[in-house]
Amino acid sequence: MNPFYCVPLNLDLKLFKSSDDTISFIRNNPLWASSPYKLYFRVDTSELSDELLELFEKHNQQVKLIEVFYVYPNAETGIHTDGFRRGDFPKLNFVFGGEDSTMNWWKISDEYKRKEYSQGIYTKSLIEADSIIYEKTDVDFAYSKTLSGAALIQAGSPHNIVNKHQDRFCVSFIFADKTLKRRLTMREAIDKFKEYNVVP
Repeated sequence: MNPFYCVPLNLDLKLFKSSDDTISFIRNNPLWASSPYKLYFRVDTSELSDELLELFEKHNQQVKLIEVFYVYPNAETGIHTDGFRRGDFPKLNFVFGGEDSTMNWWKISDEYKRKEYSQGIYTKSLIEADSIIYEKTDVDFAYSKTLSGAALIQAGSPHNIVNKHQDRFCVSFIFADKTLKRRLTMREAIDKFKEYNVVP
């Protein structure tokens, strides 16, 4: 395991107030039906379970954005970073299904660094979230991991999902420290949630 890219967590929490399980909640959500290609949509914090909110509150973190991502079987997502610049920005992800999928991280290639515009193609996702898109020629492979359940993941490095035979759902949380008034680094997030860290 490379802790700069991901750290599985031992967290078995109910994510939403709804009596439905997580996948049923996603499929029954009106935003799922209206989302283009059913790829992703945003969930309001009012939908979160008390148990999950207490987790963030316990560690002095504020939920800033909740995204639901879906990857079809036998699909591969584009390589991207979350946000308008590369950096060190962890997210807390809960993955359901996609047991034969991999999350891949990439490093910027030397050739790409020589380009005049070395920050990629800036865009906004369908839920108005900032991202930077990369071609495969822009990056070199760095690390890969199959994830299930909860994990801290590095969203500030180029990454993508390669899915195989199962539906893959991911509920992803952007959070910020209430005292520092900023997002934590990956190292800070690992320390903050160290009681849940899974040793490989």
